[in-house]
Order: sequence, then C-alpha cells, then structure tokens
Amino acid sequence: MSTATLPPPAAPPASGSRLWRLMRWWMPVFIGALLLGATSFLVNLSSVQERGEANDQLVTDTQWVRQSLQFQLEHDAEALELIGSDLRTGAMALAALEARLRVFLRRGRQSLSASLVEAGQAAPLLDVRDASVGGQDILATVPPVFIEAAMERAARQSEGTFGQPFTATWGAGLVLVVPAGLGPSGARRTLVAVFSLERLLEEMVPWTFAQSHEVIVSDVTNTVKARRASAGAGRGIYTHQVAVDVPGTTLILRTNSVRGPPDWIANVLRGGVIALAFFLFWSLYALWADVRRRVKAESRLRDEVAFRRAMGDSAVIGLRARDMEGRVTFVNPAFARMVGLPEESIVGRAPPMPYWTPERLDEYQERVARVLSGQASTAPFETVFQRADGTRFPVVIYDAPLMDADGRQVGWMSSIIDVTEEKKAEERERQQQERLQTAARLTTMGEMASSLAHELNQPLGAITSYLTGSINLLEKGDVSKEELAAALAKASAQAQRAGQVIRRVHEFVRKQEPKRVPVEVTALLDDCRALIDLQARRDGVRVAVTVEPGLPPVYGDPVLLEQVILNLTRNGIDAMAGCPPGGRRLEISAARFGAWVRIAVRDYGNGIDEALGEQVFSPFFTTKSEGMGMGLSICRSIIELHDGRLGFRRLEDGTEFHLQLPPGQ
Repeated sequence: MSTATLPPPAAPPASGSRLWRLMRWWMPVFIGALLLGATSFLVNLSSVQERGEANDQLVTDTQWVRQSLQFQLEHDAEALELIGSDLRTGAMALAALEARLRVFLRRGRQSLSASLVEAGQAAPLLDVRDASVGGQDILATVPPVFIEAAMERAARQSEGTFGQPFTATWGAGLVLVVPAGLGPSGARRTLVAVFSLERLLEEMVPWTFAQSHEVIVSDVTNTVKARRASAGAGRGIYTHQVAVDVPGTTLILRTNSVRGPPDWIANVLRGGVIALAFFLFWSLYALWADVRRRVKAESRLRDEVAFRRAMGDSAVIGLRARDMEGRVTFVNPAFARMVGLPEESIVGRAPPMPYWTPERLDEYQERVARVLSGQASTAPFETVFQRADGTRFPVVIYDAPLMDADGRQVGWMSSIIDVTEEKKAEERERQQQERLQTAARLTTMGEMASSLAHELNQPLGAITSYLTGSINLLEKGDVSKEELAAALAKASAQAQRAGQVIRRVHEFVRKQEPKRVPVEVTALLDDCRALIDLQARRDGVRVAVTVEPGLPPVYGDPVLLEQVILNLTRNGIDAMAGCPPGGRRLEISAARFGAWVRIAVRDYGNGIDEALGEQVFSPFFTTKSEGMGMGLSICRSIIELHDGRLGFRRLEDGTEFHLQLPPGQ
C-alpha cells in the first residue's frame, strides 16, 4: 500500500508576516480583554439593576408607609370629628363623652390622651388618658402655642385639623383639634387629642421594614421629630423622601436603607464557573456525608429505641400510652404485672379495659372522655384497678400529653403507681394516732382523778347534809311542806352538779370516731370549764375566761378540740407549780384574728427556755420529770387535722399558747 506525502502548509506572504505575529500575540489579549470587559459590563449592569430594583422597592415601601400613616391619622381625625359633631348637634350628652373618648384611645397605641377644653378655663372639662401613660398629664406637656394655632385654624375651617409636630418631655407628638360647639356660657369648646409620633411609627411601620430601614419623621423645616431605627442608622445609599399631607399640617417621611452597595463578589459571573467546577466534588461529598449521616442516625435510632425499651422494662411503676381515641398503644412489663395480664392482651384494646372494676365503669368512661377531650388536668388522681384474679388494688395515675417530634399531640402518657402499701401504712398511722390520742385522754383522766374525788366530795357532802336535815325535820313532825321541798331541791341540785362533772369526764375519755360538726367557741369553752376547774382548784390556780362576742363557729370534732384545750391548760397549771399561790393565774381568751378564730391559753409561770424553740412540739420531748412528751405533738396533729395552726410566744412573766382555726363552713 502506497502513501502520499502531504505538502507542507503554505507560508504566509512576507507582507503579512508582521500582522500575523501581532494577531498571534494580541488576539488572546483582545479576547481576554473582551471577556473581562463583558464580565465587567455584566457585573456593572447587574449592580445598576440591583440598585434600581432596591430603589424601586424602597419607593414602593415608602409610599406604603406614607399611605398607612396618612390613612391612620385621617381615620383618627374622622373618628374625633364624629364625636365633635355629636357634641355640636347635641346628639351626645357630656356624661357619655368619657366612654366615647376611651373607645377612641383604644384605636391605637399612638393615642395618648383626649380632652375637652373650654375657652377661658385653665383646666380641661374632661381629660381621658391612655393607661400606658400612668398619671402623667399629657395635655399639660404640649406647648400652648401649638394647641392655640390649631384651634384658630379649626375655628376658621369649622372642622378638625392637626397642629404642627412638637417635642415634649415624653417625645415627639402631634395634636388634633376638633370644634365641639359652645358651652352653657357661650364659650367655645374644643376636643384636643394628643398623639405620639414614636408610637405611630411603631404601630404603622412593619417590623420587617424597620429591621432594614431607618424611618424618620420631620417637619417642613426638616427638623427630625421621630425616628425608628431598629437595625441602626441608614447608610445613605438607598433613600427616599415623601410628604405626608394631613389636615392642617404636612409631615416629611424619609426612609434610609441600612443596606450597603451591591456586593461585587456576589455578581461576578466567574463565581458561577467556579461554583460549577466545585459542584461535582461537592455533590460527591454531600452524597458520601448523607450516607454517613443516615448510617449514624439509624444507629442512634436503634440505640434510642433500645434505651427507651430498657427504661420502660426497668421502670418499677406502670407506664401506659394511649392514642387520641383512647386505644392502648404501649404498656411496660411493670404495668402488665400490676394488672396480671400479658402485654399482648392490653395493647390495641379500646375502652372498656379488662382491669376496670365493674362498679366504676361510669367513672372510668367519664374520666377517659375528659382526658381525650383535653378537659382533664394533669394533676394525679386515685382510683381502683382489678387484677386478672379479681383482686382490687388502689392506684395513683398521672396523665400527661404525648407529643411527637413536631410538637403535635398524638396521645396520652400515663404513669400508674400501686399505692397498696402506702394505704396500709396510712391506715396503721391513723390507728396509732387514735391510740395515742386515747392514751393521752386516759392520762389526763388519771391526772384528774384526785381532783375529781375532791370535787365530788363537796356535792356529796352537801347532799348528805340536806338529806340528814330533812330526816331530822320529819322526825320532829313540825316541818312544813315548803321547807322540806327546798331542802330536797338543794340536794337534787348538788346531785345534778356531781352528775354533770362525771358525765363530762366520761365524754372526754370515751373513744369515739372523729366527727366534724359546727362548734360554737363559747359552748366549747363552757364544756371544758368544769374539767379545767378540777385541775385548777387542786393547785390553787385562778381561771379567767374571756370570749369576744359574735365569734363565728369553727368546724371540727368538739372532743378533740376539748382535748387540745385541756392539755394546754394542764401544761399552764403545771408551769405555775413553783410560783407563789397569789400569782397563779390562768387566762383563756377567744377572739377574731383576721379571718381566723384564735383561742389563747396564757400562764404566769417560769416560761419556756428560748433554746428549746420548736422542740416543744416534737414527739417524746418533755420538760416534766414524769411526762411522755406526746401532749403537744398530739395537739399540733389535731389542730393541723382541722386546717389550723398551733404556736406559742414567750412573755416576760409566762407563756402563751394559741391555736388558730378557720371559721366553719
């Protein structure tokens, strides 16, 4: 196979060789310059276009703000003009003006005050202020020249007009003046409303616009009156100014954007080429990173599910989840063991549940309905559940909304606590407390035994004397029926007295179930008086009882309250054992103490050592050589059972114990 040799390329003509060399060197420069020029032109065009769009947007937004300000001020002027028209025509009485002005002030935060003034009067006839200004007299802070000039224009035009913007101690403001007719004396009346320009800007300028622009309101002399610059002062690159014409005055609204000049780097087209060059690498990296994130997320999800499952399985309290229809979606093993049913037989069940007791079905259904409707509180509540073998047990349930990752409620989560042991402990404590109270009453009865014998000796001796005298009179045979009846009546009275003492001791000692009834304080102290006197006479103590008239009854168990009072009086009498006989005095008083009823027992003994403090109420703490230390502890428990308070205070010559009880309901 033969081959042909190609001829070499023709050489350029000699005359064009220099031009060829120039083109070979300058053509890349020209093309580069052309690309650079085109890029610069496009970048500059983009910058100019961005400036134009920004300016157009600024003009549009400024016009919108101007219309909002102008509309709001004109709308306020129309509203106040309507009130003034009603006053001028007599369609509204002066008494109804205040309510109308308060409605006017609630139209917007820019309204600070609205007043009715009358020519020749130093003070306004009516001055209504917005609650936000407090007690500040807004009208008095307005320079009078602005109000007077506006009043003259309003009188000439017979319509509402705005005054020139002014500056007061609280900021820049604007007054609106509306003629309100003539008063009874023929003096001219005028409605004057004061507006805050700062609040007007806060109300009318959108938050998004204020974050990117400085908004300034000035008067016709370009004196700045109000400014809103949430993002700082404007940079002077994008600005616009427009007049806001309202009746009587003109405001200048100027907006100044905080944006800087167009960012050249963002507009350079080669940035797109660079971005395209890195796009492939970024895509590969993003894909690799996304796969890694997904693998890690799946691993974390598995760990989280396992961790939550372990928490639910390890919890010693029952956990139960329900959807918005009341169907059980989850229970933990503790709950399944609690009700004696397998988890599979509970999950997916809708009410009624197998662990509900038959007699409480209505209560359960009502509770479920309240929970699912969102009306039930999250406070704990007690109820009774039934195990699979039929045994009942008390539980405390805490319900809380169950939220998903987006914050939407998808059901309810319940924590169920078996309180069987707690209930048993409470019952044991209650029974122990009752036994202690009974023991305290028996101890008190034992202490009163000797006093009781002494007290009964007197009426029994008197009965014997009366009966012996009656027998002697009968034996003599010269007795009259009246004398015999008088002697027997006295003997009967002494017998009743002895019986009353014995009955009070019997009622005090007898064990009864606590009962809460309305108790009159006077009757309570009267019932205690016989037993108190038994203690007091033996130790030579004088007892004084003072009760404030008209005390309301308290609600409680009279026997328990008597036990407290007798214990306090016993302690007071014992505290005065070492005092001279003439100084042994026990004072019992009952009076109002705010919303409470206060009963105080005051002795004149040696008092309580300051170092003891609140220890006197501790169980088994006593200062007596033979005391058990349970009296005051039981007293405090009884008073707290009645929602009351028991305390004491040290005095220079003794101690006062006082108990406070709420009035009975």
